[in-house]
Amino acid sequence: MTVVDLGDRVGTALTTALLVASPMVSSESLDQFAGNALLITLWLATWCIWGFTTVFAAQRRVWVSGPTLVLLALVGWMSWNTLILLWAEEGDLRLAVHGMWNWVGLAAVFFLCGQYFVTDRQRRAICAVMVGVAVTLAAHACFQSVYELPLARAEYARDPTAALLHAGVDAPPGSPERTLYESRLASPDATATFALANSLAGFLTPWMILLCGMLVLPSTTSQVRTSGARETARRLVCAALCCLLGLGIALTHSRSALVAVGCGMLGMACRFWYERRPHAWKAWCAGTVALSVLFLGVSLSVLPSDLIANAAKSLRYRLEYWQATVQLIVDHPWRGCGLGQFQDYYARYQLPAASETVADPHHFLLEVWATAGTPGGLLVLGFLGSWWWHLRRRAGPTVGHDQPDHDRLEWWIYGGALVGLAIALLAGFLTGFVPHLFLFIGGAPLGALSVCALRSWVREGQLPWYLPAIAAGALLVHLMTAGGIAFPGVAGSLWLLMVLSIAIAAPLPPRWCGLSGSVVVALAALFLALACRQTALQPSIHMATMLQSADRLGQRSWEERLAGRVESSDRMRAAAMDQYRAAVEQSPFDAAPWWHQAWLAQTYWLGTQDEADRLQFRQFLRGALRRQPHSATAHLQVGLQYLRMYRSSNDARDLQAALDAWSRAVQCQPNRASLHAHLAWAQHLAGQASAAADSAQHALDLDDQHEHQERKLSRLTLADPGVEQRWDGVQAPGPEEKSAEALMESIARGGDQ
Repeated sequence: MTVVDLGDRVGTALTTALLVASPMVSSESLDQFAGNALLITLWLATWCIWGFTTVFAAQRRVWVSGPTLVLLALVGWMSWNTLILLWAEEGDLRLAVHGMWNWVGLAAVFFLCGQYFVTDRQRRAICAVMVGVAVTLAAHACFQSVYELPLARAEYARDPTAALLHAGVDAPPGSPERTLYESRLASPDATATFALANSLAGFLTPWMILLCGMLVLPSTTSQVRTSGARETARRLVCAALCCLLGLGIALTHSRSALVAVGCGMLGMACRFWYERRPHAWKAWCAGTVALSVLFLGVSLSVLPSDLIANAAKSLRYRLEYWQATVQLIVDHPWRGCGLGQFQDYYARYQLPAASETVADPHHFLLEVWATAGTPGGLLVLGFLGSWWWHLRRRAGPTVGHDQPDHDRLEWWIYGGALVGLAIALLAGFLTGFVPHLFLFIGGAPLGALSVCALRSWVREGQLPWYLPAIAAGALLVHLMTAGGIAFPGVAGSLWLLMVLSIAIAAPLPPRWCGLSGSVVVALAALFLALACRQTALQPSIHMATMLQSADRLGQRSWEERLAGRVESSDRMRAAAMDQYRAAVEQSPFDAAPWWHQAWLAQTYWLGTQDEADRLQFRQFLRGALRRQPHSATAHLQVGLQYLRMYRSSNDARDLQAALDAWSRAVQCQPNRASLHAHLAWAQHLAGQASAAADSAQHALDLDDQHEHQERKLSRLTLADPGVEQRWDGVQAPGPEEKSAEALMESIARGGDQ
């Protein structure tokens, strides 16, 4: 075996493994990025393997299409935009870096899928493997709905505090976070390994469309005559798998996915009609309209009325998100708000009636436009236009061109799928979200059986260009009302299907990569892999461990101080501060070490009232806010910390600091009633009766403009420590136990609290 052959086999296996692992790793949050960072580093390492392999090849064919070049331009613009943010130190830079690496990883997915899946048989094999992954996750969704979610609800009902601690959620009673957690726990939506039900539905949708094509379209059957029993068995298997994937989508209760599946079905029906009568375009158009009307009518008559009503409400929420996002784009037209910054900037434009402060606008084009500016939005349109142009300009009849030497890689694709399960497990340990054991002992074997059942299709069937194209189009329909364009677990399927549709429909002329080009590509990929490891993977892995160790040392140091062992306490505190400083050096863009240092300084100050501890506390909070300048939540937290100090010291400086922090929080999110309520309470404590009455009335007005019960002031209490036990035994007064609404009504009337 030559070096080139070995490189092709390893690269094919790794590409398959990473495609399999991506949907099994929760990728919706840029905060929990360790798992994503591992996958991205491995993608870049695979790209590096491809580059170095070309060095040893006499002539190496490179698959580069128009969409590839446009996607690379888009990622380049996003990376440049992120570097500008880093240079200007503007926004949450840690999330910006994580968002940049997400898109770099997606570019690697698109490029490598074109390089390694080069024959029809390999393409059918990777499709069969991804169908197996979809079956695995659909089975996990069923298990989750039947067993896992009911068990979690029972445990929470039995002991809410223990359940919250086990879930890693800090949500005191009456807080919006606790209300949101309880509403999500009560939700019947299945998520499998994803954090959001819409993400799971988005992943399952295209592979269900592909399976339906294998079941229905005659062009996907083998050109070789097969027995009727064998063909019937194949169709029965496809039908059973379609039912399972359909059940998985139904359990997510994702209306956008149902619409996407319906559009995909219509697309396949229209294509089938067109293939039968390609010149009867009038009949084809009329049939398309008729099928659309029929699908809409059946949906409205069959679906429950409450589901349709909720769909209208969900669409109204989307329109609220989009309206605020458009205003954000108008105010930041050139560079956008930056990758990872959308939620903080969106809060400033959020409508009073909007349901939540979303992390993305639930529309793939608006998301890229808002975060990467007008150039990013135009490049996305150019990417889609280039993809469509390739399909329309060069699409022709599907002709098999299997190459026996390359088709040996089919078994490396299957082996890579097994490696992908191990990578997913490792990434789960890194993120702290280890998939349930059922995924590996129940779902994965079922997925493997489905791959085995599709072996006859892989060996003898066909994959027409329009089948992955329609599946990708259905996913794009879903992404028009749901987030996920930057989630590797969802977007990976989109890139793979787009690559397959172009490669089958529009075979590109051979382009050869010379020695110098191979070296440049390999070194660039190596540099990116090392940079990702240094700036994303390593900090994400070590940060939590370092902070936990430092927190333990800080807690022990305070316990030593209480026991009167001052020397031991000082030594432990110095060790804790050394670890905090090491965490800052490890991830200079992360605010978490600064928050933890502020906690330790405040703990000491509450016990000693030492002015040096107060100065340290202020310094650490400034360091945290410098890294989260536009976060209303961060400023709210700062105000709470200062209010706690005020309750202990009765020092006007602390109350003024809390007032300033909450004023800044209101500026960052002006249409949030609870923030105005906190500001009104601080103004009331400061004796600013007129300003407090205005803020309280504004909070009540905003509260009347939305219908979301979890955010209603009547269900919330103000976050005030109330009575604190000072170090000298004196108690400071706190507010009465009233709902935020009652308290605001009292302040607005100018009454006594």
